[in-house]
Amino acid sequence: MKLVLFLLRFLIFLWAIFCFHGCVKTNPDDSNTQSNETPTSTPVGIPVGELATKTIGASGGSLTSADGKVELIIPQDALSDFTDISILPISNNAPNGIGNAYRLLPEGTKFSHAVTLKFHYTADNLASTLAELMGISFQDSAGFWHVLNDFSNDTAQKIISSAVSHFSDWTVFDFMDMSPRSASVKVNKNINLVVNYVGVDENNTGELVLLPPKKPNITWSANGIVNGNSTVGTLSGTDAYHQTFKAPAKVPSVNPVIASAEVPFSVTYNGVKYRRLLLISNITIVDGEKYLLEMKIRESFGSFVYSDSVSMVVVINNDDQVIVSEFTNFKPKTNMSTFTLGSCQATWIPDGIGETNVISAEASIDGISGDPTRNLYLQLTHTGAISPAFNKVCDGVGGKDPAYPISGLPSLAYFTLISGQSVYETDTGNEFDRLTLIQ
Repeated sequence: MKLVLFLLRFLIFLWAIFCFHGCVKTNPDDSNTQSNETPTSTPVGIPVGELATKTIGASGGSLTSADGKVELIIPQDALSDFTDISILPISNNAPNGIGNAYRLLPEGTKFSHAVTLKFHYTADNLASTLAELMGISFQDSAGFWHVLNDFSNDTAQKIISSAVSHFSDWTVFDFMDMSPRSASVKVNKNINLVVNYVGVDENNTGELVLLPPKKPNITWSANGIVNGNSTVGTLSGTDAYHQTFKAPAKVPSVNPVIASAEVPFSVTYNGVKYRRLLLISNITIVDGEKYLLEMKIRESFGSFVYSDSVSMVVVINNDDQVIVSEFTNFKPKTNMSTFTLGSCQATWIPDGIGETNVISAEASIDGISGDPTRNLYLQLTHTGAISPAFNKVCDGVGGKDPAYPISGLPSLAYFTLISGQSVYETDTGNEFDRLTLIQ
């Protein structure tokens, strides 16, 4: 089964690459790709994270956001005097905006030389789209979003960057994606799928503005079958962008089911010609029990408490197949930013990864379906996990205690499932786990 699923995904990948780089651009006025609608403004974002600030003068310097996802590099002589430069995470109201938007402060600041703005993205951001379809946009004082024409995207390092000459609200966005990126649904039940698609059109200033497209002729499929069938699930809907996926009566042999949308996308973007795009959502069919697993690790240094957490969905089908999906890694938190330990004062340096960054899990269950007591085992795989970093001052001498790579915490989870019980909790003081039956 795993081999069949791998081959199917591989064929989809090859097909997508062929269409991205081998298809010919059609008429840019094609009604499937352009819109005559007037762009609309969006509300200004509100703060959602910690402000990062650094004083930078004529010699230049750099600043990283508190969550580690945005960098500013200011060259020499870009500023004529010392200035407090700041990055503030804000809610993202841009069409197809990815993650948080960021307010660069002081707002309206202009530079003698362009500064470099870098966004770091992750594989999770690409679950339902491609890195090549990402871009950078900023919001003007009237609330409209404008797209930069000139930028670079290092897909190996997962950094998209551009030279900018002014400060405002900025974000990374993608032209197309599908939501949800992954989900689970019980047999014979429904889930709604949406293609999120924005086009671009030149306004009278020569800038690019995000616009909704006109009625595209989207082809929807389930495991490569147009509109699906009773074995893998069916797709139907009256709107090209919105479809209802109905799960089959029993779990299919290839599970999760790949729901896909083949979207006309006749445009040249960032030097690449596109004709169509294949978007996917992985839908796990459930015929048994579905749980939400929440895991948190905690560490204490005197009065300072550090915590990091993750959640995931665990499905136990009636054939004892255990599927773990929908991983959500949360940013680490602390109860205070600065604390005293002995003769030292330490200030935590926030990061967006922390000690918990789960990307997959191997799971199994013993006993026989219907047994009143069964044991569920999970072994977790992490990537990029790091220890917390601190700036320390001990007896008047300062220094940085940097982060260092770790294998990731926690590594294992174990639960004894009891017939009729819906919530399981364990708390060791250093780790808290909660498994909740949700379906």
